Amino acid sequence: QFQMLVYMLPQVFLGIAAHPIIPGLVKKFGHKRVWNNVYFLERILDTVFLPMMLVNINGFPFPLLTAYIKTPLSGIGSLREAIAAKRVPAEYGAKYAAAHQLINFLVSSVGAMLFTQLFDAEAKSVFVILLPFIVGSIVRWLSLWSYYNGFRDICWEACDDLTADEKAKEEKEAAEKEKAKTEEEKKED
Repeated sequence: QFQMLVYMLPQVFLGIAAHPIIPGLVKKFGHKRVWNNVYFLERILDTVFLPMMLVNINGFPFPLLTAYIKTPLSGIGSLREAIAAKRVPAEYGAKYAAAHQLINFLVSSVGAMLFTQLFDAEAKSVFVILLPFIVGSIVRWLSLWSYYNGFRDICWEACDDLTADEKAKEEKEAAEKEKAKTEEEKKED
């Protein structure tokens, strides 16, 4: 466990350093584009890295390496929270948080039961060893169905609202700066 702590400790600092990446991309490309690209990039990385989950690189387990590779995407949590805040009215915030936490508990419980049944410590074939990872990847890809048939439009609408709010804020700040500049010029005259 100490070795795992040593392996993971630098990721904390990397995560702190990488956290501004997503907001920077949002400023450059917009909320919707960043949301879509990161959403699918997470799933693609999980699938691409799946065959390498049993590999150690110089004693460094590949699952930990994937965590390091995905660390620059850590800022997406802020965008997820912003989307939820845009779509959930303030008076339902506590109910939403409670329901969200209960769903996470349910999914975690079912996942723990499922993966304990799938895990075989004495497995000989690569497929059986990777079976929990494969099932997890399949479940994540199946979640795309619910995303495309319901949540996508809600998320996109919230992203558009966030972009419009940010643009309005920037325009307001620019107008205030221009007004202050004009008043300063009048005082000089």
